[in-house]
Amino acid sequence: MSPLFAAATLARTAHRHLQTARELEARWADLAPEQQDAVRAELGAVHTAAAAVRFKLTYGARGFAQEFKAARDGVTAEPIDEGKPLGESVKELSRATRAMAAALAAA
Repeated sequence: MSPLFAAATLARTAHRHLQTARELEARWADLAPEQQDAVRAELGAVHTAAAAVRFKLTYGARGFAQEFKAARDGVTAEPIDEGKPLGESVKELSRATRAMAAALAAA
């Protein structure tokens, strides 16, 4: 798999998980207040993970833009100094959304 294709696939995956997070938050908002309290911890984890993914996608060199440009140019991107790589942030968001979906199903 080419690095450019891998970077584009990672971006699509990130956006899909962000959409899932928005849908889960909308489902959470429709719950009764006592049910919301039962799922509040999972909601916080989703918000934290989504914020990390949005930051990586938005703020260039320390996020997706530099990785995509490097893949396009066929060079190795400089290591990201701050935070986790985008792939790890997306995995955390995926775990958080799955946990929240399970909690919502149980509520």
